[in-house]
This record gives sequence, structure tokens and C-alpha cells, in this order.
Amino acid sequence: MSSQRTLFAALIFIAICVISSKAKVVSGSAKLTGVNTEHVVTKFAVSPHGKGKVSVTLTTDTMYEDERHLKMYFFSDDVWPKVTHATTCAEKVRLANQASVISFRSTRGDRPDGRRDTWIAKINSILMKFDDRPRYWYILIADCSYEMYYHDKSNGPINYRLEVMD
Repeated sequence: MSSQRTLFAALIFIAICVISSKAKVVSGSAKLTGVNTEHVVTKFAVSPHGKGKVSVTLTTDTMYEDERHLKMYFFSDDVWPKVTHATTCAEKVRLANQASVISFRSTRGDRPDGRRDTWIAKINSILMKFDDRPRYWYILIADCSYEMYYHDKSNGPINYRLEVMD
């Protein structure tokens, strides 16, 4: 009886390890400026028949001044070499396979003055399907308007937590 319980527990542990190994979680911070108009968040692999589901939560302590050009871009390994050779942000983002708008909303903090402390944005995306082979995907946050206008000091760092499921 105890050997059956041990075997059952071992199988459950293996199943949990296999299921959890199909996800990648990345967190960090990006400060976009006139010099650094884009930030590479991560690179990950998706199997030929995987879902490629991406969930991202972005936060910032200050309101992002102009979100019109702020986006998250997704690049497959087919186009990534061209992206690394492009010289401007605008050239790079034109090569993206997909893009998602980043739109922050405010949340009230616990400050007595009632100031809005945190701005949050959520993105849920399914990547394009390619069934011929496993693919690497690259995720980038960019605001190409920094190449055109000087507003480096107006926006704080963007914190992100990203989860990718194969």
C-alpha cells in the first residue's frame, strides 16, 4: 500500500514538473529614452504545435505621458536578424510579426493625499501559428516617438512581469 502511495506521489510530482516546464516567467524593468527607444524583454521557444500564449502585466509609478507610440512587439526568429541590423526604432518595429498596444490605467494608492500611485496595463496575446518547426520569439517594448521628440525625463521606468506558455 505504501509503495502505491509513493508511486502515485512520484507520478504527481513528475506531472507537475512537466506541466510547469512549459512556461517561462520573466520580470524586469525598462526605461525608454531618446537613446534607448526599445527594450528587449525576453526570447523564448514555442514548439510547432504549441499555443504560444503570452500574458504580461506592466506597471509604472508615474503616468506615461504619451502612450500613442508605446507598444509591445513580437518577432519570430525569421525576422529577428533583420531587426538586429536595423538602425532606427521605426525600421525595427515595421518588421514585427505582431504588436499590442500598451494602455495604462490608474489605480488608487493608500496615500492620504489621494494621489494615483500606480499605473497598470495588461496584455494577453496568442502568437501567430507556424506549424513547420519550433520557433524562437523575441518580445520588445518600444516607443519610437523618442526618436522624434525629446521627452526623456517625463516617463519613469516600466516594470513588467511576463509569462509565456508553450
